[in-house]
Amino acid sequence: MAPSQHRGRPSLDELTSAFPRRQVGPIWDNQREALEQIARHGSMLLELPTGSGKTAVGMAVLRALAKRGDGPLFYIVPTKSLVGQVKEMFPEVVEAYGRNEYDCLYYEPDEFFKADEIPCLLLQDCAHRVDQETGVTVGKGVAKCPYYLAKYEAKRQRSRIVVCTMSFFLFTQLFSKEFEAPAGLVIDEVQEIPDVVRGALSFSITDYHLERAINLLSTVAPDEAATLEIFLETMLRIIRLKPRRVPVLLQDVELQELLLVLKDIDRDRMRSKVVAAIRSGEIDVKKEREVLTRVERVVYDLFRYLRSFEFSLGTESRHPLNYTYAYWDHEPGEGTKVRNRLTVQSWAVGPVIRKLAKLSDLTIAYGATIGDPEIFGYESGLSPKEFPCAAFPSTFPAGNARIFVPSDTPSLAVKELSKRTKATSIRKIVRACKRFNDAGKRCLVVMVSEDERQRFIRMATEDSVNFITYGEDGVTARAAAERFRSGEGEVLLGTVAQYGQGIDLPSGICPVIIFLRPAYAPPNSPQMQFETERFGGRRWSVWQYRVIKEALQVRGRNIRSATDKGITIFFDRRFQKFVYGSLPKWLQDSYVGNKTLDECIDDALEVLS
Repeated sequence: MAPSQHRGRPSLDELTSAFPRRQVGPIWDNQREALEQIARHGSMLLELPTGSGKTAVGMAVLRALAKRGDGPLFYIVPTKSLVGQVKEMFPEVVEAYGRNEYDCLYYEPDEFFKADEIPCLLLQDCAHRVDQETGVTVGKGVAKCPYYLAKYEAKRQRSRIVVCTMSFFLFTQLFSKEFEAPAGLVIDEVQEIPDVVRGALSFSITDYHLERAINLLSTVAPDEAATLEIFLETMLRIIRLKPRRVPVLLQDVELQELLLVLKDIDRDRMRSKVVAAIRSGEIDVKKEREVLTRVERVVYDLFRYLRSFEFSLGTESRHPLNYTYAYWDHEPGEGTKVRNRLTVQSWAVGPVIRKLAKLSDLTIAYGATIGDPEIFGYESGLSPKEFPCAAFPSTFPAGNARIFVPSDTPSLAVKELSKRTKATSIRKIVRACKRFNDAGKRCLVVMVSEDERQRFIRMATEDSVNFITYGEDGVTARAAAERFRSGEGEVLLGTVAQYGQGIDLPSGICPVIIFLRPAYAPPNSPQMQFETERFGGRRWSVWQYRVIKEALQVRGRNIRSATDKGITIFFDRRFQKFVYGSLPKWLQDSYVGNKTLDECIDDALEVLS
């Protein structure tokens, strides 16, 4: 495989000539200025407002490198839906997804699974596996594995742009090293990368899955099974000292106990024994598919488990980088599979993200809500010293938007919350939706917790609001959003985790957004416990930065271009403390904080009319 090409940053002439005019039209002033900055500085962090053509800027950079013959080239985004949007806009790019997006052929035609549902790495005899050097299958005359074929093709498109999720890029570049280091990297919606990487690097260990793995290994790898059993016994003893149904951080001495046991497991020996048992038929790969998948994760993720536990411990030179917490819910015999759970939550991901960004000689990262570059640099590892930050104004007319924080709504802070305040607040939002719907205006309602979403469902059903959401009959959040975009329902309902970002509702699809409250983590959550210990009084600046970023992301869901009109109602009174100050200057004229909820709705309907 030829080495990747790195020839320095492209000139402004190269960037402007590579601009995708055919897809997006002429270069706007903001886009030209962004390209000028890139030509001057190279790797950069750009804050470009929604609707300012960020994707075209990134594509101009990668196309300029492609014209030179440089490669590989990557454009990475937080979600698979955004991968599809980029592919739709630029059909010439190569898509690459994670295993869960591809069908597995090993068990067909008897059974059908996605690639992440099977013990792929342990199935050494799979005839469909595609050799990553030659592109040929292990077996002759068989269909090629879609997942391995996609990876092979992405690797071979040296001067074509590969569009993938941040998680796919993380695992293929940093852990498996399956791809060459990129010659060019564009990170879209960069404000989301800390949370994406935290999610990708975090994991849970449960008693149920450990017990099944131990049972399978007891005959083919008895020594390893015995060590895993000691780990399970140690884990259960630690967990059962904690209060029931309360997630609690583990102490250093408890983490060290778990580490000592894990270090006794020989991962390579365990893997070779399991593979030998599969080949000899001692393990039935069809009957034991599910438990083998769990065993595979123990085998291949053991090193990550060890490192994660180690990073949950502080040293003389650094604070803890992760935190580990325990949770138990059910007594034995209560008819549930998982009774005890140990979760390792990745936290300080800045060094990982910085390493990813520095793989490429030219990395352009941008988003609409980066905020304070110093705080963002701390969260993401993309320091302003290494990645100069430039913010650009918007051409969006402020008169097309209203950002309301009503003067008569309550604070929904836990310490101020009465028993009926939240229920009354959600009822008011249901009735506000009814008013907007009666005027022909559709709404996106964003809650924070699942309990709040369920309360809205009950109340909206009682008031005959025509809403659409996810959960029932296997409807996913993505499918519910697509149905809403196609015209079904008058209200789209979801939590901030599902609809706070990554969902676009432009061109009048959903002119009204109502956000219930700031998405602070629960006061007694493991994250709050850890960050209180980690930062002390300074923790509030980090927490406030996150809720500001989230609020700005929610606000931008229905305004994606200069011609869109959009209303956002931030219901909770606490929004008054930070929403106006966090708005970019070009949007501050859209803020209204001195009207009642009913007056806000009247004003909104007038703007939208």
